[in-house]
Amino acid sequence: MYCNGCGSSIGGEAMFCSLCGTRQPVAQTIALPAQTFPQQPGRAPWQMQSYRWGWFHGALMIAVGLMLLRPHSTPFGLFIAMLSVVLGICILRRNKLILPLMIASPLTQLFWILAHPEFHVGRLPLFPFIAWWFYIVYYSRRRDEFVRWL
Repeated sequence: MYCNGCGSSIGGEAMFCSLCGTRQPVAQTIALPAQTFPQQPGRAPWQMQSYRWGWFHGALMIAVGLMLLRPHSTPFGLFIAMLSVVLGICILRRNKLILPLMIASPLTQLFWILAHPEFHVGRLPLFPFIAWWFYIVYYSRRRDEFVRWL
């Protein structure tokens, strides 16, 4: 650092020049307020919310999909198994594909059941479809957490 009056070399923390006695300027600092980020009313930031059910559900979907992969399975059974594995991986990774796959999976199963006349309406498994709607509501409420597509 150099003196503003005579130009001689002085220490970086000197208040006065030792040769000419000129007072050296001191940089002033201003305390800035802490930056705040807007939050949705009534919701905690996504880092604070627990995702335990998502981890359990994702692992369960992968396990069910791997159990459905049998050597002598029908093409539709293989499709459902692969869809379950892909959905489980997306749930574990918090991808944006969760909601489209969550909607496609029960609709695919419903169309298959309705297309085969051996299944009567009284034999439709209602519990899985009701559970799927609860899952869709759960993940649609958390859709702001899903930031990546792959």
